[in-house]
Amino acid sequence: TNQQRTWTQELRWQSNDPSSRWTWTVGAFWSLSKEVSIEELKDTQIVALWDTLFGINPDDFYGAFYSCNGVGARDPSLPAIPNCDIYYNANRTHDRQIAGFGEVSYAFNDQWKLTLGGRYSRNSFDLWHSGDGYENFGPDGPITARQRENSFTPKLSVAYQATPEHLYYSTYSKGFRP
Repeated sequence: TNQQRTWTQELRWQSNDPSSRWTWTVGAFWSLSKEVSIEELKDTQIVALWDTLFGINPDDFYGAFYSCNGVGARDPSLPAIPNCDIYYNANRTHDRQIAGFGEVSYAFNDQWKLTLGGRYSRNSFDLWHSGDGYENFGPDGPITARQRENSFTPKLSVAYQATPEHLYYSTYSKGFRP
C-alpha cells in the first residue's frame, strides 16, 4: 500500500510596465509531501511450510519470538504476528520546503539587458519506520530520522538582442535539489 499527498503553493508578484527599463519578479514557494508505505506478506501456513521444506520450526531458525494464529512459538508469552505477517515494513515520510525568490532586470537600451536573481530555500525531511515478521528477523523500530538543509541559488544573465530575430545571451546559475 502506497499513498502520497502533496500540497504546493506559490505566490508571485511582478512588474507590469513592459516599457520600463526595470522589470522584476518576487515570490514565495511552499510545499509539503506526505507518504505512507506499508508492505506486508502473510502466510497462515508458515510453520507447516517450514516444517515441510526444512524439517524445522521457523522459531528454531529465527529465535522463537512469534506465533502465528497461536501456532509456532514455543513460548506462549511471546507476541503473536498480526494477521500472520511474515514480513511487515511500514514507513511514513514528510518532505517540506519553503522558499523566497526574486529577480530584477535592467535594459540599458533596446539591445543590452542585465538580469540578477536568486532563490533561498529551507528544506526538511523526516522518516518514521517500523518492521516486523519472520522475514524481517523480528520486530525493529520504531526508527526515526530527520534532515534539514538550506540552499541559495543565484542567477546572473547578460543578453544582447542583435536583431529582432537574433538574441545572444550568457547565463550563470546554480542548481539545487534537496
